Amino acid sequence: METEKITINLGMLEVGKIDVLVENGLFSNRSDFIRTAVRERLAVYEAEIKEFANPPVTSTDFYFTMGVAIYGYSVFTLAVEKGKKLRIVSIGVIRIDKQVDAQLFKQAVSSIKVYGKIIASDEIKEVIKYMEERSND
Repeated sequence: METEKITINLGMLEVGKIDVLVENGLFSNRSDFIRTAVRERLAVYEAEIKEFANPPVTSTDFYFTMGVAIYGYSVFTLAVEKGKKLRIVSIGVIRIDKQVDAQLFKQAVSSIKVYGKIIASDEIKEVIKYMEERSND
């Protein structure tokens, strides 16, 4: 899976403790320790993450994904043909086919919230940004 670089600030005491663990072979490097610690903490809150991100489903046009979600052109055209509006919530990575233009996306999607990374055209990213901002108002 693709990774995202983040920067954190730790006190020297924490850094020193991590370095002791690395030096003694418990972790291959600082990043390995931090990744492991983050995964362990996220596992503790798994139920809350799903609850916060996954509102009650009131229609079959609701899409909730965790991990990598790929939305092809046909998903959007089918929604428009059926007169449906999609509600999308995604944790992880969402990829939208390059054939999908802003007009089709707006016609097919009523709301979208992405916790993670969006792989799409700049045009679609702008529409998503606008939709997310509007839903926060």
